[in-house]
Amino acid sequence: MSSHINIKNIEVLVDNIVRKGVAYAVGLITFLHAVDFRRSNVIDTLKPAFGATVAEKVYDDLDEAFRNIDIYTKVVIEGREVWLSDYLRQRVLREDIIRVILGEVKKRLQYMPEEDRKILSVASAIITVLKTKSYPAVGVYVRYPSEINGIRVGSIDGEYFSKLVSSVLGIDIPDVRIFFCRYLLGFIDDSASRKYYYYALEIYSFAIPYIEEFAESVSKYITIYDRSSIKSKLYELYQKGELAKLAVIKRSLSTREASEFLSQFFGKPYEQLCNEVVIESIIRKCFINPLVYEHVKEALYELYNEALSELITMFKNVFKEEGYSVSCFGEYCIITKTPFRPMYIYFYPWPVDMLTLEDFAGAVKAIVIQGIPTQSILQAQVLQSYGSRGYLWLFVEKNKVVIALNTYRHEDHYELLNILKKHFALEVMGSGLIPKEIKRLGAKDILEDVVASALKSLGFYITVDYRITTRAGTEIEVDVWGEKSIGDMKFVVYASCKNWDRPVEVSVVREEFGRILQLRYIPHVRIIVAPVFAESAKMEALANGFVVIETDEKATEENLEKVYQKVYEKLNKLFMGVAPMWMQELAEKTKSLAEKARSMADEIKRLSEELEEAAGIR
Repeated sequence: MSSHINIKNIEVLVDNIVRKGVAYAVGLITFLHAVDFRRSNVIDTLKPAFGATVAEKVYDDLDEAFRNIDIYTKVVIEGREVWLSDYLRQRVLREDIIRVILGEVKKRLQYMPEEDRKILSVASAIITVLKTKSYPAVGVYVRYPSEINGIRVGSIDGEYFSKLVSSVLGIDIPDVRIFFCRYLLGFIDDSASRKYYYYALEIYSFAIPYIEEFAESVSKYITIYDRSSIKSKLYELYQKGELAKLAVIKRSLSTREASEFLSQFFGKPYEQLCNEVVIESIIRKCFINPLVYEHVKEALYELYNEALSELITMFKNVFKEEGYSVSCFGEYCIITKTPFRPMYIYFYPWPVDMLTLEDFAGAVKAIVIQGIPTQSILQAQVLQSYGSRGYLWLFVEKNKVVIALNTYRHEDHYELLNILKKHFALEVMGSGLIPKEIKRLGAKDILEDVVASALKSLGFYITVDYRITTRAGTEIEVDVWGEKSIGDMKFVVYASCKNWDRPVEVSVVREEFGRILQLRYIPHVRIIVAPVFAESAKMEALANGFVVIETDEKATEENLEKVYQKVYEKLNKLFMGVAPMWMQELAEKTKSLAEKARSMADEIKRLSEELEEAAGIR
């Protein structure tokens, strides 16, 4: 407690300051409440109402008057110890001083332009709503009653009150608070801590009836949509396929923080997405109008649930047609059929980024989101995180399903895609996952290990440098031989690896084709892998039913993963959508083609022998 403070002298000082006029009274109230930004708070409060010259003069006089007075000390008032600052704040809010300020307010309201009345009307309506309801997403809080028994409007790390009012009005107002300072003589009380900057506007208790009056006339200036009208507007967005807008609106109901996921999904900075979502008197710049917030929330969630039901029904019908049982709970369905593993699939009618998915150990897992994203979605942390936990990400638009290839696991998701390919056009996005290490399987050449590892990761049982007996009883060696059981059928892949420094020529392709014709068991898929092919060799290979994979460079220890990626991606795309029935048809066609080729070869050989005999060669 300070012993040298003469409280009577300070009271006289305060009274003399107030007698200088309303500007000094309002300035003194602001001065005494300010903690961090006394000068700027006083000037910003007085400037809109009295002009810059008066504002600066008042502050300078106040600063001089209190220069040698520590208002943050304790004094004894009527036998009770109090902070001097608290005592003076109460003193300047005496009824006689407030009466003078109120008289000035009444004069100012008589000459208010209609445009300013419109701004105060919308701002007051927002304050009235936020007095009783809290919407953290808008970034504005209203404390009532405040420390001075009035209303305190504040925000943290941004003057969001002005941005919120601007969004509802559809115009940009740098600082809405100046209108309250100009007409209701409220005051600015900004402050700061080590972490945050606090913006605050204080409105006197005598001004509350005016706030309520302004709020009641808000419908004169903007349209206040009812729930039915809002629902209609949201449904229109959905019908037009404007999923980005619906995604932003849904997120804006809970937060205005930027969403990296939505930015990656739609390929735009989140700020741009916010600026593109404009519905008059409902949302602008990711601010949901507090006057219709509850209507927007109810209508959006009703639409969300209806759209979710439609999406689930579409997929449910697909699985039921394939003989699966389907049970759905909220956003996910459990899909079962003996003897297959159960499937757990989450559905979202438009992109959402606040996902919490169960693990469902041992099950096939997938996420279906309506809407086709940009390629950058493959870099989304949430996609990669859940992808690493076994969730296949699928994006659907009408009859098309796009697969995020970096979340696909052949051993887990093959059967799911086998079902979907019968009902949707399947497309892929991105590249497959690289295994933690490429298996070294004792092959003679490193490229054989790469191809074998890729086939193994796709669920094949593989053998490198496989020796197999031909129809003639001789042995030939196959670089990589892959087998996979599908039902009661064995699906076979033949791979020839040419890890050469030179292009593969036509003669090599013909030799490989001849080797295949000698086999007792004709492989369903034949593959030639090499760094590069001569164009004629490539055409020959394709004409003879080979899958051609060019790695662009010879495989070495240094580029192993890069080469693997190219091989895996090509094989993954090849096998991902292949259904057992298709495989069986392929096997029959391959067998028939091989038999015809052998028949032709036998006929050519017979004719050759006859010619040789006729020519006397034999």
